[in-house]
Amino acid sequence: MPDSATAKELTRPGASFARRYGLAFASVAGALLLDLLFRNFNLPHPFAAFALSAIAITFWYGGTKPGVVAVLLSSLIRGFIFEGETSSLSRGLYELVFLTFAILMIWVRRRKEALEVAIADRTAKLTAANDDLLKQKEQLDGLFELSPDAVILTDYDFHVLRVNKEFTRMFGYTAEEVAGQWLPELIMPEELRAEGLRNRDRLISGNSVELEAVRQRKDGVRFDVSVVGKGISLGFEQVGVYLIYRDITERKKAERKLGRSEGYLAEAQKLTHTGSWAWNVRTGVLFWSREIFDIYAYEYLETGPTWPQFLERIHPEDRPQIEQKARMEASGKEWLDSQIDFESFSRTAS
Repeated sequence: MPDSATAKELTRPGASFARRYGLAFASVAGALLLDLLFRNFNLPHPFAAFALSAIAITFWYGGTKPGVVAVLLSSLIRGFIFEGETSSLSRGLYELVFLTFAILMIWVRRRKEALEVAIADRTAKLTAANDDLLKQKEQLDGLFELSPDAVILTDYDFHVLRVNKEFTRMFGYTAEEVAGQWLPELIMPEELRAEGLRNRDRLISGNSVELEAVRQRKDGVRFDVSVVGKGISLGFEQVGVYLIYRDITERKKAERKLGRSEGYLAEAQKLTHTGSWAWNVRTGVLFWSREIFDIYAYEYLETGPTWPQFLERIHPEDRPQIEQKARMEASGKEWLDSQIDFESFSRTAS
């Protein structure tokens, strides 16, 4: 604002003494000239009103001390030039008005200065906060683009707002192709879209979703992904969805291959009536294949029986030797000998 700039120019520490106090003399002189001009045209000449305006201008733009000087000048002019026109009571009232107005302007001036300090402090804090937000945004933008996973930001209805470079590599679309498009139509097989939409209400309410699913690339090739989604605020009461996709095709292939191998092993053990088991001697956790449960006459469980339960099925004559070997294995000694001994002399109690 122009008046604010003028006030800063006159009241800043480097402003000249003459300019600040010159304002007091100039403003009061202007009030006197206006009064004399009004007299020349036989108009009402309220010097007091002009003087009060001059005092207010000086306090506002020149400061407290120049404002006090303007009050004193106005009072002197009023007393010496217009003294004969007013009674003693009127002169006293005028002096009281000047004094009261001076006190009021001193209070206003101090409030103005305090407000300017508060505004400057608030502006500095907001500037610092804005700088921090810009830095955080730059960092988040960097993380968004450099993420090894495909990252997508959509609105509440899954229309794409932004994707990172890994998304374009993983799914084959360019950022321009997907902008504003409906994400399920781009990457979800048609028969799976209903499943994806069921999670929308959870996401836009701020909850997170984690799942494994099948998605398709631009060329129609399907592949396995893990999906992590979270509803976020986009500001101005708008809700968005932040999605992270990771290609888990190789892991799922390995899991399926392992599952087939385990199935073949289980079938072979069933045909030969043999079993396999593993034991962590330090934690006491045992794993048994399904067939070995039948050999030891236990009901099948996901994990094997405890070590004491296993010993119950060992012949009493063999238990001391097996316990000794177990202690040796726990100490890390004779690992291979223990395996051979267990296979050669372990027999169940009958």
